[in-house]
Amino acid sequence: MSTADVMNEHWVDIVPPLAPPATLDLLSIALGGILLLVVAGLAVMLYQRPRARARRALRRLGRELHQADTENPSACMQIRRWLRKGLRQPHLQAVEWPPEHQAAWLAYVDRLARGCFAPAPPSAAEMKRLIDEALGWLQRKTVAR
Repeated sequence: MSTADVMNEHWVDIVPPLAPPATLDLLSIALGGILLLVVAGLAVMLYQRPRARARRALRRLGRELHQADTENPSACMQIRRWLRKGLRQPHLQAVEWPPEHQAAWLAYVDRLARGCFAPAPPSAAEMKRLIDEALGWLQRKTVAR
C-alpha cells in the first residue's frame, strides 16, 4: 500500500465540525443593539436628573452674569425656577428640610424673593451669593416623605 492510501484509511472516520448557524450572527447583532439602546437610555436619564440639571444651569447662569458684568433682573427668577425643578417642588416654601436646616432655608427663600421683586435688581455680589447658596441647597438632601 502506498503512503497516501494508508493516510486516507486512518482518517476516514474523522468528520470536520459543522459551521455555526447563520442565525447566531443575527442574534448577536440584535442583542448588541438592544444593549446599546439600554446604555444610551440610562445615560440620557442620568444626564437629565433634575438636581444635576439644575446645578449645571445655575453654574451656567453664574458664569453668564460674571462675564456680562451687568445686572440681570430675571436672574433671581431663574434661580427660583431651577431650585423648584431641582428639588421637584412647585413652591419653595413647601420644601421640607431636617429641622436644623429649615430656618436657614426659609430665610434664603425670603432673601431670594426680596431680590426677585425689589425695585432694583440685586448687585452682582449678591447674585453670586444667591447662586452659590442655591448650589449648596441642591447638594443637600431634603426630608424623605
